[in-house]
Amino acid sequence: SVVEQLLANPLQVELGGRLQEVTVMFADLGNFTSLAEHTPPEQLLSLLNSYHGLVVGIVMEHGGTIDKFLGDGLMVLFNTPLEQDDHIERAVQAALGVRAALPDFHAKFEASQRLTINFGIHTGMAVVGNVGTSEIMDFTAVGDTVNVASRLQSLSGNNQILISGAVYDRIADHTTVNQIGEVNIKGRVEPILVYEVLE
Repeated sequence: SVVEQLLANPLQVELGGRLQEVTVMFADLGNFTSLAEHTPPEQLLSLLNSYHGLVVGIVMEHGGTIDKFLGDGLMVLFNTPLEQDDHIERAVQAALGVRAALPDFHAKFEASQRLTINFGIHTGMAVVGNVGTSEIMDFTAVGDTVNVASRLQSLSGNNQILISGAVYDRIADHTTVNQIGEVNIKGRVEPILVYEVLE
């Protein structure tokens, strides 16, 4: 496991970072903010944790590393801290797995609590490593690749899985998509091509 490998190699737990290829996934609950306005806090937190449990379970089955929880969303890394030759496929299949599990998962909740889960996935180079102090550290990835994945997620809705052209180029021969078009990303000179994963 990831934990076992990190314990076996303490050098990986030191502060610092390295540049490497990663695939970054952001997942976010649609309409959660509006639901929060009229849902008791205890019930809201229980609901949020149930959705997080669904996503985390499937992501971990595909070898993803939970980077952080972001309120009603989360950030996931593939190909770090353990290398994965098929990290792009793992990320896309994890998102498809979550989407496929939603109908049965939703059956446990009343209609108003059946939220969408929207995804953004991008792959590229990022600085990965432990950020913080010697007392408190977080393993994370930073850079343009992370920003693009986050932006793609913000554009998605209704259980969409949006991927960049960089992702599509690596899985094109076995993935059905709908081309969305070019999207401008803040901080980037050139727009990126965006696709929606259908299956």
